[in-house]
Amino acid sequence: MVEPTPGQADKRDRPTDPPSPSEGVSRRAAEVVKIRALISPLPASFRGSEAYLFAAGVNIVVFFLLFQPWAVAIGRTGKITANAFGRLYVSSGLTNLWSASPPPPANINGTWAVLVSVAVAVNVFAVVINLQARSDVLTRVAMGSAVAPAIFVVVALVQMNTKLPAMRRMVGVGNTRDVGNQIGMVIRWASGNGTYPVPGLRQVQYTTAALTATAWVEGALAVLSALVVIAQWARKRPAASHGQRRLRVKFSQPSSESDRAE
Repeated sequence: MVEPTPGQADKRDRPTDPPSPSEGVSRRAAEVVKIRALISPLPASFRGSEAYLFAAGVNIVVFFLLFQPWAVAIGRTGKITANAFGRLYVSSGLTNLWSASPPPPANINGTWAVLVSVAVAVNVFAVVINLQARSDVLTRVAMGSAVAPAIFVVVALVQMNTKLPAMRRMVGVGNTRDVGNQIGMVIRWASGNGTYPVPGLRQVQYTTAALTATAWVEGALAVLSALVVIAQWARKRPAASHGQRRLRVKFSQPSSESDRAE
């Protein structure tokens, strides 16, 4: 067995020097960075684009909500619902089938829903590509395509609200003096599908046309995503773009009496 020399024994028995404060701080900072990288919910490529990612996800939900009923009308002759694309789902007893002047259908323009779909597609592709490209042009496209669905959805809501009276007329009785309407109401009463409206005999309650909760949620989500993107864009916008200019003041030393004499 080889015994350690006196020098080796001194080194082994000598206590190790404690790390300096700067080394300890640097090690803790490195550990914090590693822990944040492990528990970070977003990859490094997503950082700085949280608002655009949020808007893209919300706009995808907005796109699917376009196919849900936005307006509903319930009347004596049945029920009718409509989505943002103008597609009508009618459930009616055809009481006005023999009417001389049946109510015209509610013509709902689906152009705004198509524009929303196009804007959502552009927004999603721009955000996904910009995660790697990091281009100013794509950033502007992502911001504009995130704001556009909010505008189109609001216009679609206003347009749908103007079509509610037409939807209500489609499921209403219409002109009670029309012989065709009277025959339809009598057949409906005789078959047990409803009551015959006799003035003053009974009280009748039914729901008129109104926008659905889906339509209001659609508008709220679209506006919220637009506001989030605008807020992040305004926060990152440089101060120079706001027209702020620094005032430069030039100070000059007062002239002496000798200079004035000359």
